[in-house]
Amino acid sequence: MKYFVSAFLSFLLLTSPLFAQSERPETIIIPVSSMGDVSDIRKQILQNTLTNELKTYFRIVPQEKYEQVLEQVFEELEYEECSEDTCIMRVQEMLQVENVFNLQIIGEGKDSQLNLKWITLDEKKNETDVCLGCGTFQLNDKVRGLIQKLVGGN
Repeated sequence: MKYFVSAFLSFLLLTSPLFAQSERPETIIIPVSSMGDVSDIRKQILQNTLTNELKTYFRIVPQEKYEQVLEQVFEELEYEECSEDTCIMRVQEMLQVENVFNLQIIGEGKDSQLNLKWITLDEKKNETDVCLGCGTFQLNDKVRGLIQKLVGGN
C-alpha cells in the first residue's frame, strides 16, 4: 500500500506540469470590423468562424466581459488618448490577457480583403488575403487560412 501511495504521488508530481503546459492561453476576439460593401450577416458569419477556429488554440474571453472592460477604459481615458493600440493594451492589462485577435474585412463589390491581426503584449502580427468574386463561405476558408498562417505554425 505504501508503495502504491508513493507511486501515485510521484505520478502526480511528474504529470502536473504537463497539465499546466497543455492549458490553452486566453484571448480576446474583437468584433469583426469592416469597410465598404460588407453586410452585418457576412461579418457575423466570419466572426463565428474566427471564434470557432481560435478556440482550438485559445480559451476565448466572453464578449460581455470584453465589452464591460472596454467601457471602463473609455471612461478612464480621454477620447484623444484612446488610440486603437492604447485601448487594446489597456483592456489586455485589465483582463490580464496576453492575446487579442482582430479581423477586418474590406469589401468592394464582390471583391474582399481580409486582414487578421494577432496582438500580444510584446508584438503585433498581421496576415492579409484577398478574394476576388468570393462569397461568404469562400471567405470563411480564407479566415481559416489566415489563422493557420498566424497561429498554426507555433
